Amino acid sequence: MIAWSRVVIVTWAALVSAGPASAQTVSDVECLLASNLYSRAGKDDQVRKLAEANKYYYLGRVSARLSAQQIRAQMLAGSKTLSRANAGKVMDACNKRMRNAAAEVEAAGRQVAPHKK
Repeated sequence: MIAWSRVVIVTWAALVSAGPASAQTVSDVECLLASNLYSRAGKDDQVRKLAEANKYYYLGRVSARLSAQQIRAQMLAGSKTLSRANAGKVMDACNKRMRNAAAEVEAAGRQVAPHKK
């Protein structure tokens, strides 16, 4: 009985600390905005290509979770917080999140791929 109580408490704490889904999607929208900016105005081809990959990644995340009205509202809010001063840091954080997600998918794929004999 005591062990079950701990599981419930730990699960509840994890859910509360994770924050609401809308908070995560605001970050996704900010990443979409930053990626769009760098895919057009990046200093070199490599930066623009990386930003383009990020843009499509975050476009998929945003469009899967939000309605058009929610996207519009969060874009307006995100455009007020994204500036030249913080765009690089935002883009770096967004790129890191995308790379981590890609690594997780690749790891899962290796686990389910048939092993060569």
